[in-house]
Amino acid sequence: MNNTQFLLKGLSSGELQQLAFELLPRISKKYKGIIHSGAVEGTFKTRKGTPDQWREKPDGGFIYIQVTTDSTKRKVLSDLEKSIKSLGKIKKMAQSEYVTFINFEPSPEEIHKCKRLCQQKGIGFDLFNNSRIAKYLDEPQNHDLRFKYLNIPPDISIFMTIDRFKERLERQSRKLPFSTAFVGREKEIQDIISLIQAGIRVIVIYGNPGVGKTRFCLELSKEIKS
Repeated sequence: MNNTQFLLKGLSSGELQQLAFELLPRISKKYKGIIHSGAVEGTFKTRKGTPDQWREKPDGGFIYIQVTTDSTKRKVLSDLEKSIKSLGKIKKMAQSEYVTFINFEPSPEEIHKCKRLCQQKGIGFDLFNNSRIAKYLDEPQNHDLRFKYLNIPPDISIFMTIDRFKERLERQSRKLPFSTAFVGREKEIQDIISLIQAGIRVIVIYGNPGVGKTRFCLELSKEIKS
């Protein structure tokens, strides 16, 4: 067990719910737009009810997400049974998916029962257990969440995708979003591409604050990638 796994086990139920709400959309686009119905807004307090988080799928099914720190025997299976009952009430069993997000390692027997029950009901099943969650948090692009919830500082050599970098800048900046058109600088972009193709390994982009250095570099990287 590494440090991330160890500290993950110490999260409260509310903290783990919020972590799931932020981490899952980064893992897969299908989790984008999930509704966090199991939390008291603005706090780490939780509400009783099933599911903790959910979203409706384009095909009419639902994704139900149950989050728990309770490692009591049969707790994971019990949450699944409650979710199946809820889906049955709204008649949305077909094409639905169930996700359990937990900060411990469940017994193989219990997970086998969960998978078998979902298979019988025609529901997809996915498990995010302690080791799997920790693996995602240890990826450089998720070090911000690891620091936020576990207080583990990011590695000095942290890297992130361009899309994640843009998302972070747009959250933190009051400047125009990156969805605006990029006008001009075509010559400068081609000049730098020519330098790179000529084998120049270090190129410095400099200028006064606010002139557009970051946007220019992003557009340059987009041009190089294409």
